[in-house]
Amino acid sequence: MNILQNDIAIFLANGGVIHEIPTPEYVSKKSPRKQNLKLTSIEAARLLGINSDSLSRSRATGLLLGWPTPEFTKVGKRKIIYRQKDIETWKTIHGIGV
Repeated sequence: MNILQNDIAIFLANGGVIHEIPTPEYVSKKSPRKQNLKLTSIEAARLLGINSDSLSRSRATGLLLGWPTPEFTKVGKRKIIYRQKDIETWKTIHGIGV
């Protein structure tokens, strides 16, 4: 999938609503956007269209909007990372933003 196709897929997954997703500072701005882009909890919550506190609670309960929580990785003691691919797959499977 090229960058334009990916942008169109994100646009359609968001129900035709454009959301500005900031590029994390640890991703080179010169590199093309990748499906395995790492997102912070705040960035993942924005992509899902929910509050970051709701996403945080979902990690403890195992449920987000009545569905199993999207996959995440704990880095160190406190940092949580989500892969953009996992968030978009979760949204597609559960019909979020469609």
